[in-house]
Amino acid sequence: MTMSNHRTQIFLTIALIMTFWFLPSQCSALTKTSTRLAGVDRYATAAQIAGNGWVQSDNAVITYGENFPDALAAAPLAKSLNAPILLTTTNSIPESTKQTLTSLKVKTVYLVGGQAVISQNVADSLTAMGISVTRLAGVDRYDTAIQVAEQLKPPSTLFVTTGEDYADALSVAPIAAAKQCPIILVPKNYLPDSVENYISTLTVDKTYVIGTQDMISDSVMNYFPNPVRITGDDKFERNIAIINQFAGDLSGANLYAATGNNFADALTGTTLAATNKSPIVLTDQNLSGATKNYLQQNLRFKNLFILGGTSVVADSLFDLPEQASGTLSASDISKKLNPSVVYITVNDKNGNNIGTASGIIVGSDGYILTNYHVINGGNSATVTLTDGTKYQVSKVVGYDSARDDALLKINADNLTSAVLGDSDKINNGDKVYAIGNPEGLVNSISDGIIGSTKRTFNTQSYIQFTAPISPGSSGGALINEAGQVIGVTTAYLENGQNINLAIPINDCKQIFTQNLNLSLDGVYAQNILVPVPTSSSLAAPTASSSYQNFQNYLNTVYGTLEYSNYKFHITWQVEPGTKGEDYFIFGSIKKEEFHDWQKLLSENHTPFRNFADAMNTFMKTNFSSKTYLGGLYYFDEFDQRPTDFPEDEIHITASGKYVLMHLSLMFYFDGENRGGMINNPSNK
Repeated sequence: MTMSNHRTQIFLTIALIMTFWFLPSQCSALTKTSTRLAGVDRYATAAQIAGNGWVQSDNAVITYGENFPDALAAAPLAKSLNAPILLTTTNSIPESTKQTLTSLKVKTVYLVGGQAVISQNVADSLTAMGISVTRLAGVDRYDTAIQVAEQLKPPSTLFVTTGEDYADALSVAPIAAAKQCPIILVPKNYLPDSVENYISTLTVDKTYVIGTQDMISDSVMNYFPNPVRITGDDKFERNIAIINQFAGDLSGANLYAATGNNFADALTGTTLAATNKSPIVLTDQNLSGATKNYLQQNLRFKNLFILGGTSVVADSLFDLPEQASGTLSASDISKKLNPSVVYITVNDKNGNNIGTASGIIVGSDGYILTNYHVINGGNSATVTLTDGTKYQVSKVVGYDSARDDALLKINADNLTSAVLGDSDKINNGDKVYAIGNPEGLVNSISDGIIGSTKRTFNTQSYIQFTAPISPGSSGGALINEAGQVIGVTTAYLENGQNINLAIPINDCKQIFTQNLNLSLDGVYAQNILVPVPTSSSLAAPTASSSYQNFQNYLNTVYGTLEYSNYKFHITWQVEPGTKGEDYFIFGSIKKEEFHDWQKLLSENHTPFRNFADAMNTFMKTNFSSKTYLGGLYYFDEFDQRPTDFPEDEIHITASGKYVLMHLSLMFYFDGENRGGMINNPSNK
């Protein structure tokens, strides 16, 4: 993070820059692992899929196995119940379905469809098995989809597909299920009353309409709030267009493939794919151009799961030549990723710029991934897209200050989301590219290799790479040769010969589900050693105050510090400076609290850094143009020389005791600009 007004002193530091059975498949020169989930028929295949995803489930969703209309909207419901989708015939439950219900210890089944497709005999058979039954059915397929939608929480996003075919609904189902948004079915030229009544009860920010005007007319599309159409020349092109549109939401390590010429296998795989944040690629007897291109770019970085037998999805479809392995040139990667890497400026509460950095679009509806330290201490932030469009950050969705990542939200839609790769599948020596905004240069690109897949600093594991990065690249993208983001650039080693660090993208995914609703100020307030004053009426000292008054103020206002479950008591002393500064300020940590101090410092430096910044702000406000050097020390006395501290911190008294004066934290202020924090490298 570039801070033109931020002077940093360091000792030695990382400088932040802001089952059931399954069949192993022999297909594909590109994918590292391949598994086929298949049974003797569609019912048995559904059972294999369920066995791969669930060991036990209180719930299951059962749909009619011979035709698609009632089943298409089932995936979001199944995901909300953490339940597999199984199939039945009209009059009896197939044995493979019964066995799955028994082995998973299912207590409740949701039947999707009326008695014309799933008879009462099926419901009675389930009851006889000791399973509770809930039927969701409407007067037609459109009404049934609404009955299913009403089981979900009121959504802010809708997915609309034709009810006359199955492919588009299956393509969008993993995304809709993962986002817990319903799939609404419509005919081409009119809006059913049940659909109109349902959407009238919602506040919808965005509607994604899948298909051409020949499938869903503009007049029907325009009934829905804020519609965006996703299209393609055929169902396979639309399948890939949907996957690319929501690449940031499909960030898992797996890729699922099923025939696009039947609905059953893809349908029962939708919840499993959603659970793993992965897409379902629809295949034909021969791969379409769009499908082949997608697989060439992504297959070797994913675990492939083939849904269905070889008669519907042949192994040979994935036996793609090595020369088409998805390796892109630097120029291609730059063109592909530039729209997904943004420029971030951060201001303090007075509107002063405190830094610039980079970010990565990971959700087409305005989700931006960056470093935590980029926003730390900020009051507002602006995101600038490649085309120059600016958005204010509306909230922080998730963050991990120790891991140094943050997920921001801007109020934007239809952005170009980066494709996230699998950082667990990288190897030392792999070629990588870094794209960011160093020194305000928008989306510069550099290349290098991975030096270490697991380089550890301060208990955190990073990707070490050699692609050059400069101040301002914090939050930028580390990219593999397929154009997938595998890390978020965060740090470099000073004098380290281009040895740079990135947070593995798989580690970042844990913050995607936090769903916080915090301002930048709110995040900062959660990550500071908070002073707990014993008096609120004590006047702040000024440059004319005596050293003793200054010292009394610090002990009253800053004598107790809290963070999370930690509480520390500090005794402060203020003396004249000895090295040119106006003040020398040091506090001593209580002996019995030092273990907790060290523990917190090893877990998370951010509260300490924020405390140092708060002290510097206090100095700048009350001691204009004055300078100081400050530190927090641990004092102790030993009968034998301690071995865990540097020699120059240990002194021998006349009585033969070993006295320790251990510098744990240092902060400074130069009188004009922001100061900083120095963490002693001897901390262990």
